[in-house]
Amino acid sequence: MSSLSALSEPATAHGHTLPQIASPPKEKIGQALLVASTVWLCTASLSIWHFTFDDSYIIFRYAENLAKGLGMVFNTGQRVEGYTSFLWAVLLAGAARLGADIIFASKFLGILLNLSALLAAYFLCRLVTTDKAPVYGTALLLAATNAQFITGSVAGLETPLFTSLLCWSLVAYLKAFRATDGRTQERWWAWAAILFALLVMARPDGLLIYVVLWLYAAWSFRKQARSLAFFTFPFLLLYMPYFSWRWHYYGFLFPNTFYVKRGGTLALFARGVTDTGKFFGLETGGWFLSGLVGLAVILFPATETTALGLAIASRILFELWSGGVSPGEFHFLVSALPFFWILAERILVGGFGVFRGRGRSLAAGVCTLLIAMQVAAFFGFRKHRIEPVEIGMERAHIALGSWLDAHSPPDATVAVGDIGAIGMWSHRRILDLDGLTDAHIAHLPGVYPTRHDSRYIVRQAPDYVVLRTAKCEPESQDVSFGMDKAIYADPQFSKDYTWISCWEFWPRYDLVLYEARRQTENLERARRAGQ
Repeated sequence: MSSLSALSEPATAHGHTLPQIASPPKEKIGQALLVASTVWLCTASLSIWHFTFDDSYIIFRYAENLAKGLGMVFNTGQRVEGYTSFLWAVLLAGAARLGADIIFASKFLGILLNLSALLAAYFLCRLVTTDKAPVYGTALLLAATNAQFITGSVAGLETPLFTSLLCWSLVAYLKAFRATDGRTQERWWAWAAILFALLVMARPDGLLIYVVLWLYAAWSFRKQARSLAFFTFPFLLLYMPYFSWRWHYYGFLFPNTFYVKRGGTLALFARGVTDTGKFFGLETGGWFLSGLVGLAVILFPATETTALGLAIASRILFELWSGGVSPGEFHFLVSALPFFWILAERILVGGFGVFRGRGRSLAAGVCTLLIAMQVAAFFGFRKHRIEPVEIGMERAHIALGSWLDAHSPPDATVAVGDIGAIGMWSHRRILDLDGLTDAHIAHLPGVYPTRHDSRYIVRQAPDYVVLRTAKCEPESQDVSFGMDKAIYADPQFSKDYTWISCWEFWPRYDLVLYEARRQTENLERARRAGQ
């Protein structure tokens, strides 16, 4: 217990810890670990450069349309908030306006933002480390070698932006706690408020983190209303105009994605519990270390560890409520990785490391083993997860989208569930079977992906329909998506559409293309007229 008690620091009158200044040798080691983490992250990210999530293409298309002056829309003239990151879309649209390729820009910015997150984590390590700890910065390598963290750099989603903003928000937040004079403290509170406002604009669930940390700050500075005002009003001045605009522009209080994948149900909670268990069992060194970190934060609280612990807890709460996004992707939990490893470092290095000889050797050995395990896990993840998805995207989604671009009329409408790459590469109007960019489907009763209304789809008479199935057969109905099942079973669909071809993503996941019979007849008439 004496070693763990080193995790707790003396507190000032406001409950925050006294300033700690790193000794020169520790600072040099921390800088060396930052450089090593940077080199590894860049090398590993470049090794999977061509990997892109299908959902990333959704925000690419929004950014592309915004850059062209068509507005923040997926389909021209259809205002539906089918993206989760306004700020990421604006950044990509800005890059496109400057002449950059959006896909390249997403990967280049993603790597830079993850490097920025590591730099912010370096400063957090300095703030959190104890005076007796021999080194700090191992958390940087532990975060940089994580497969999920690396994948986020080039996958195209807003995760690196969200993680970077969250890390820098925590830096400003803790600096405000540590400030020794009122003016400096107010300046840091204002910076923290601005960064948290940008965080919420990067993804709406950031609001939960801000509220939780705001309540902690309100309790800690309950006798200093001026300090709390500097943490409140800059946030409102930046966030509220954006919120008013998006509510007026789209007409709903929450993004359309919220209504599609809204949480709070028992089934989603159960899935969230499963995903959270897998995350802490596979991505953080195992449940024992995760439990040790949680126990230390609770039993030996300090301002720094409590703030990081609350940030992690808010990520867990949202994961439990929402049920995650897709099993195994840990989209909402990845941003908590730097904080987890910083707390783990405080225990492993600050706890065992306060001892000479064997204690330090044990701490160094545990950290080295964890890093080696994560590096090995990354190579396995790249081979068994990244490469198969990359190949599947090329031969199914991108290939099908390119086929539609080459063989369908420019004004054709395509009904499809996987709207990302197919929508981006086809350049056609998309009728979204899953409802991300369709308000009617998003507000149907039930939960994703079971809700359905096949009559709504068939009545709109799309020119092409792409259905997901486990077999490349015209009559196959072996599929888990509710809307696809309902369309397969709809007699009007069978009457009006004919099977064209199939693209295999990987075994037991195929995209089957159907064409409206009227479209076939029109093309035949056009061919005959041309003769």
